[in-house]
Amino acid sequence: MTKTLFSTVTLLLLLQGCGSSSSNNSGSKNNGSGSTTEVSADIKSFASSFKKFNSIGKSTGKSSSSALDNEKKNKQVQQKQIQEKQTLESCDDGGTRKISTDVDFENISQADAVKILRDGYTVAVDSTDCIEDGEKTNASMSIVAKLNGELLTLNINFNKTSTFEDLETAEITTITKNSNMEIKEISDNEEITTENINASSSKGERYKTVNLVTHDTDLDSTESIYEVSGKRVENGKTYSVDTNYDASKTPMVIEDNSGDLIRGTAKYVNEKNEHITIEVVGKNR
Repeated sequence: MTKTLFSTVTLLLLLQGCGSSSSNNSGSKNNGSGSTTEVSADIKSFASSFKKFNSIGKSTGKSSSSALDNEKKNKQVQQKQIQEKQTLESCDDGGTRKISTDVDFENISQADAVKILRDGYTVAVDSTDCIEDGEKTNASMSIVAKLNGELLTLNINFNKTSTFEDLETAEITTITKNSNMEIKEISDNEEITTENINASSSKGERYKTVNLVTHDTDLDSTESIYEVSGKRVENGKTYSVDTNYDASKTPMVIEDNSGDLIRGTAKYVNEKNEHITIEVVGKNR
């Protein structure tokens, strides 16, 4: 298995804060410092929302990874039966997580387990007041896992409207039923995520992603993230990824140890056909 096989999945750009600029087709220019003569409130709001998007992705990744970690441990003994199995486990700091699969991995060999993975199998995860890493989760997800060689693809669907509460800030993120994403490993340290997420926060903010495709590369000391195509919708305003810009050359780069955002540029086009640049102009700025 690859080192990222069951790791937490980062779906979205982590921006602790960023400079932003906008220009219409008449050619308004960014002055190179991350500021501009006119930055609308909508664009400022969009630029500052990246951290919230990232927390949605991390919440989903933690829940799905925990379920698969549990199944990874149970690939022993000889093949006796293939039947649905349910496991109820306690979360680290309270609450429970029920994991249901269509395969009883405790009673099959490792070779048979790998064969089943290559054909694809389903894990259902239902979390009830599950508290871990400072977050309370009430969620229901179905995860279809499939191996291609040693590379894993996960298709995740929310079976019901689910909530993720940050216990430090008391902010609750809600993801609606039938939101979904595909997480596909393409190498030992890189994933591609395609997502259609409809979410809101307890502060009244609304977020949506439409066929948003993101590349995430985990290096020795940094993580690099860039978007390829798709849309972000914030409070009814649509921002499409600028497909004419090669964001792989200027990915958002985050230091693993500190979590600091250290460089990166991303470009979008809004509903008014204004071109928007979000640029890191200093550590976490």
